[in-house]
Amino acid sequence: MNGKVAWAAALAACGCSVQTLVTSEQSHAERVFTLTANWPAFAQAAAGKAPRGAVDILFMIDNSSSMAPLQQQLAAGFDAFMSIIDGLPGGTPDLHIGVVSSDMGVGDDSIASCNGQGGDRGSLNDVPRGACTQTNLDPHDHFIALRTEADGSRSANYTGSTLSEVFGCIARLGETGCGFEQPFSSVKHALDPALAPPNNLGFLRREAFLAVIMITNEDDCSANPGVSLYDTSSNLSITSPLGPLTNFRCNEFGHLCGGYHPPRTATGPLQGCESNEAEGYLESVSSFVAFLRGLKSDPARVFVASVAGPATPYQVHVRPPSFPDTADWPEIGHSCSTVDGGFADPAVRLNQLTESLGPYGRFESICGDSMYTPLRRIAATMTRPLRDACVSRPSSPPACQVVDRWTDGDGIKHAAVLPSCADASGITPCWSLVDDPSCRATEQHLAVDRGGASVPTGLMTAIDCASLPLPP
Repeated sequence: MNGKVAWAAALAACGCSVQTLVTSEQSHAERVFTLTANWPAFAQAAAGKAPRGAVDILFMIDNSSSMAPLQQQLAAGFDAFMSIIDGLPGGTPDLHIGVVSSDMGVGDDSIASCNGQGGDRGSLNDVPRGACTQTNLDPHDHFIALRTEADGSRSANYTGSTLSEVFGCIARLGETGCGFEQPFSSVKHALDPALAPPNNLGFLRREAFLAVIMITNEDDCSANPGVSLYDTSSNLSITSPLGPLTNFRCNEFGHLCGGYHPPRTATGPLQGCESNEAEGYLESVSSFVAFLRGLKSDPARVFVASVAGPATPYQVHVRPPSFPDTADWPEIGHSCSTVDGGFADPAVRLNQLTESLGPYGRFESICGDSMYTPLRRIAATMTRPLRDACVSRPSSPPACQVVDRWTDGDGIKHAAVLPSCADASGITPCWSLVDDPSCRATEQHLAVDRGGASVPTGLMTAIDCASLPLPP
């Protein structure tokens, strides 16, 4: 009996105790996928095996001015990041690690450092920079690959260097890129099969988990196609519709504070700043989330981290204009700074992005002495679906809901709402929460009794102990 048949038989044996949502109710299954998108979920593997799987990790690194020291911090903290991944219960997953810049180019080539033809357009970087003279990647490869061979041995597509040395070589992008940073657009061009450059072929794997990690000291400014946010042909004075050609355009038209555009005059701290989703100047955060999650069969297989400036404080300052004008020009105040002169501006959209992803998003401030701790925290959150299924200890009695989700070979989504083993009268699959030494004192282990049945490829088990009951 193959895995799919065995699983179907196991579900059939459950009777009405398990709410099974399959092909005949595909729309309902899709709804359950949506409703449980932000529930903590854990990958399932064959009995007795850890779900090592595969992970594609894309680093989007700001390469505009003032970023070189922060790129150095990233390279120095990479070992800390990998130490968490290497410690997974199933060992180091099969990895693809790629690097893209924030430079998508803007305008008509009249803006310094901005190529109007599209900048790097999300192309994976394999060019050594600075003191690094060669990446040591295999010829014609544009990203790092660590693989498990059929005989169980491990292989890599680089020689003569450590993983950290190779990563540091391709991650120090320098600071000559466009000052209108477009992380969303760069990531979309890197991962969308219809947009990806030839360099990116083979990076994104259908079966792998996807992690996108964005490192920048300014907020995203990815303009929607056809929007002339970076127009240089019209009046560039303070009284013009778009205002001076500065980064403040990204704030004025990309953010709303208390429902209003940030003004072009000096202010005190502004409250309630969020992405301007409705007016269409910049790509909306919600559409970017939908794009990323659409790349995978399950939302729990996509993770995003932002290492950027905190969203607050948010305040407009003014400075003398670059040419004679009727008033001073606005600029956004830094939301954090470092002792060595580094700084970052409020990353409202990047913060909103990670918040909207629940347990699959993480925001870290870029204004620290190093990236050692932020990268360890990112790696720990990123790999949670591949770790022991430890969940926060619920209130007593626990009122939790557990759902099995998977997508079959035909792309059809399935979902099964599992009963607790305490209520299932021996029927499987069922779930229980148990104390386990692999979990912290504040957590319990989510155990699923499958009665010996195998599991479908890509099965994720999600749990929530706070939301309202799912619809029948």
